[in-house]
Amino acid sequence: MEKIKVLHIINNLGVGGAERVLLLLLEELSKKKDIEIYLVSLEGHGELEDEFKKLPINFKKFHFHLFNPFFRRFELYFRLRLFLYAKKVNPNIIHGHLIKGEDFAKVLGGLLNKPVLTTSHDCYIHPGRKQKWLNRYLTKAIAVSEIVKDHLVKVYGLSGDKIIVIPNGIRSEEYRGSLKEFSEKKPVFMYLGRLIEKKGVQFAIEGLSSLVKEFPGIKFLIFGDGPYRADLERIVREKSYDFVEFRGLVKDVPGSFREGDVFILPSKSEGFSMGVLEAIASGKPVIATKTGAIPGMVEEGINGYFVEYGKAKDIEISGRKILDRDISEMQLASLEKAKDQFDIEIISKKYYNLYLIMLGEKNV
Repeated sequence: MEKIKVLHIINNLGVGGAERVLLLLLEELSKKKDIEIYLVSLEGHGELEDEFKKLPINFKKFHFHLFNPFFRRFELYFRLRLFLYAKKVNPNIIHGHLIKGEDFAKVLGGLLNKPVLTTSHDCYIHPGRKQKWLNRYLTKAIAVSEIVKDHLVKVYGLSGDKIIVIPNGIRSEEYRGSLKEFSEKKPVFMYLGRLIEKKGVQFAIEGLSSLVKEFPGIKFLIFGDGPYRADLERIVREKSYDFVEFRGLVKDVPGSFREGDVFILPSKSEGFSMGVLEAIASGKPVIATKTGAIPGMVEEGINGYFVEYGKAKDIEISGRKILDRDISEMQLASLEKAKDQFDIEIISKKYYNLYLIMLGEKNV
C-alpha cells in the first residue's frame, strides 16, 4: 500500500503554541506506517528546529523573509523554489499552519490540484481580499475551538460545513509529575505566558493582593516575558507587592508548573490557550475568563472557577473559594480531563481520520 504523503507548511519553528502542538502532532503521526510526513519551514529558523529534526520526517527549510518588505523583490524566486519542491514531493494532502503557512498551502493546492487542509489557532487575524480569494482552494479547515470556528465563518467567509473543531493536544504524562503538595500556609498562584495587557495579569495581581492579609504566605509567580512586563513591574514596585515574583522566560514548562498550586488566566480573549491546557495536565485548578476553548477545559466548581475580564474582585473571590476547599479534588479533576480529552494520542487520531476522509478512504 502506498503511503499517504502529507506536506505541512508553517511560518517558522519558534516556541509558540501552534509550533509546539505541531511538534507533538508530527511525532504521533510519524508512528503511523501508512503516512509519510514532509515539513516546510518558510522562514527556516526557530528555537524548536532541532526538536523537529529529531523526528522521522522529511524536513525542508527555506529562508524567506515573510514579514520584511525589503525582501519582497525576491518573492517570485522563493515561490518558484517552493512550488518545485512541492511538485517533486507530490503530496496527497497539503496542510498549512498559521497565516502564511495557510496562504502558501492554498496556493500550492490550487497549482498542483491537491486537497488543502489548514489549522487555525486564533481569532485576531482579519484577512485581506487575497486571503479570502484563496479560500476557493481550501478543502477543509480545522479550528482549535468554537470561537475560532465562528471567526472563520464570520471574518474569513468560510462555510461551517468546511470547518472541523479539533482542540490542541498535549502529552499528558509529561505534566503529571508537575503536581506539587499543597500547603495551606504557603499557597502559590501562577501565570505562564506572554505578558501583554489583554492577558489581564494586572487584575490577577490586584485580586490576589486582597488575599494577602488572610493568607500571608501567598505567592504569585509570573512566568514569561513581553511588552507589558515593565508596566506590571511598575505596579508591583509602586504598591510594594512583595508576594509577586517575575520569573522571566522558561525552557522547562512542566518544571515551572511544579512550582505552582493554582493557575490564573484572566484574559480578554483567547483562541485556545495552551497555558490552561498545560495547567490542567499538571493537575492545577484554574481561574480564568470564559473565552475561547477554556470552557471545554475548565468546569465551574469542578476544576476551577470563571471570572469576568477586568474584575479583580472576581479573582479574589475565586481564589478564596479554592483555598477554602479540598484542593485535591480539583487537582484530580484537572488531571483526568487532560488525559481523557486532550492527550495528543487522542487528538492525532482525529487528524489521521480527517486525512482519510479527505482522500475518500473513510466515511464521514
